[in-house]
Amino acid sequence: GRGSTLCSRVGRRRVNPVVELWKEFLERESLRIEEAGDLLCRTLLKGKKVLIAGNGGSATQASHFAAELAGNFAGADNPQPAISLSSDTGLLTALSNDYGFSSIFFRQLRALSSPGDLFIALSTGGSSPNVIEAARYAKQSGVAVLSLLGAKPSPLESLSDITVRVPTVETPRIQEIHLYVLHTLAGFVEERVKRGNCEQAN
Repeated sequence: GRGSTLCSRVGRRRVNPVVELWKEFLERESLRIEEAGDLLCRTLLKGKKVLIAGNGGSATQASHFAAELAGNFAGADNPQPAISLSSDTGLLTALSNDYGFSSIFFRQLRALSSPGDLFIALSTGGSSPNVIEAARYAKQSGVAVLSLLGAKPSPLESLSDITVRVPTVETPRIQEIHLYVLHTLAGFVEERVKRGNCEQAN
């Protein structure tokens, strides 16, 4: 009836731009995702660890990705050293209370990171002071930086070894694609680190 036709039109208006966004993202960023996978793989094969941080929805994705690496991605028994800097409520509130919210991630990096580790910065807007301060500390300390961002210009670009950008400013769309990137990176780890090299499978 007319109701279902209207719903179909509304659905297409909402879905079509998302489909186009995914096409544009994959055309522009596929190579960078591969480069990010290589960096992640090399980090883990050297016996180094991964530290991930973000705020809000990006905080939950940081925890999710750490769980994928250290836990059980796709049923694989291949645990890797990964830590979310967004998960410890007691530590986060203590650091925020004592030193300010902008310090909550870089102070954890001071305690936990070593040269050769990898810091993954998740930021949809690219302007979070606490994530930027952590990336700045990482860059100064010999820790590699991978940033997942949206379309807005960000200081994180100049602080990162690799930047993967989603070409939109819509937070929900950015988060959806960030999750895809994180799952893809976890897949790279399963395929390559288990083989003991960073080369793509033939």
